[in-house]
Amino acid sequence: MEDSIVKRCLLVHQRRIDVDDTCKLLPIGVLQTVASIKHGMWYARSAEFMQDSTLQTLRWMRIFGDAVFSLGTIALALFVTV
Repeated sequence: MEDSIVKRCLLVHQRRIDVDDTCKLLPIGVLQTVASIKHGMWYARSAEFMQDSTLQTLRWMRIFGDAVFSLGTIALALFVTV
């Protein structure tokens, strides 16, 4: 019984990672791709582009998901060890 609970928790945790990565990394990656096509890769990787207000907002929006992810990881670790 306990083994199946751990397996289910790990599966849910993995799906959460998949969704988290897609939602966090995809918007910035799309913007970098567009900038790279229009202006070249040197611009898409430059500090000027990365410090744009839109990209900074997207990076700050990631904090909420990262906090929930961290709490879930700690809860899973406590469940497995205790």
